[in-house]
Amino acid sequence: KVGWWLSLEDNVLYYSKFTVFSTWKRRRSSEFALSLTKIDSIKREGFNLVVNYHPSKRISFNTFGVDKKTDADLDLLIEEIASKL
Repeated sequence: KVGWWLSLEDNVLYYSKFTVFSTWKRRRSSEFALSLTKIDSIKREGFNLVVNYHPSKRISFNTFGVDKKTDADLDLLIEEIASKL
């Protein structure tokens, strides 16, 4: 199973994808940062959250099974990022 998290701080989107059975050390070592200046668009496509960045790169996060509160928080994050683009 793959888990993920997103965090927006100032003008940087921090994210990580990891196996849910991994240790916290491995999870911490797989964190990435993406500047908002490099993001072209962020949107939902079905059960995926898709971030297009740099010329033609793309990262997606599966949102199937996310509870309502987390889904609402994700919508707020999308709106916040979209307003800064």
